[in-house]
Amino acid sequence: MIHQLPPFVSLRTHAVALNLLLYLIDQADRGQPDSLLNFLEPGEIDDLRNLPVKDLLRTTDQGQPIIHVSVDTRQLRMCLKRLRSRDDSEADRLWFIRRGAPHILMAELFGTSEREFRALRRVVGFEARPGRPAAMEDLARVKVLDRWRKFNPATTFIQRYRVMGEAFETLSLAAIYSLLHDQT
Repeated sequence: MIHQLPPFVSLRTHAVALNLLLYLIDQADRGQPDSLLNFLEPGEIDDLRNLPVKDLLRTTDQGQPIIHVSVDTRQLRMCLKRLRSRDDSEADRLWFIRRGAPHILMAELFGTSEREFRALRRVVGFEARPGRPAAMEDLARVKVLDRWRKFNPATTFIQRYRVMGEAFETLSLAAIYSLLHDQT
C-alpha cells in the first residue's frame, strides 16, 4: 500500500510565514515537545531567536518557501459538520419559538433554560398571551391526536413537533403540546 502525504500548501506570503516562524520560535522557547523546530540544533534555534525581525522576514523571502502547511481535512470536516449541526439546532429553536412553543417543550427538546427562552422570544419578537392556550375544537383535537399516533416510534420528538406545527399551521405548538400532554 502506498501512503500519500497529506496535501500541503507552501507559504509564499512572507508576513504569514514570518508570523508562523515567530510562533514556532516561541513554542521552542516554551519547551514544547512537539515543536516543529525541535529538529534544529539548539544553536540554530538561538540564531533564529536572536535575529532582528527584518532578517527573519528576509529568511522567508529567499525564493523558495521554507514553510509548508498541511490541513487535517478529516478534522476540518468534523468541525464543519458540528458547526452546521449547531446552526441547524439554532434554526430549529427559532422556528419553534415563532410557532409558539412553550418553555417546557423547549426545555424538553433542546434543554433551553428559562433565560434563553425569554431571550429567543425577544429575538423573534414573539408576544405570548399569559395562561393556557385556548381549547381546540373537537375536529381539530381528533385530527391532531390521530396524526400524533401515526408517528413511527423512531421519529424524534423534534421532528414530530415540527411536522405537527407544519400540518396544523393555525394552531400554536403550545396548544398542540397542551393537548398531547392532557391525554397522558
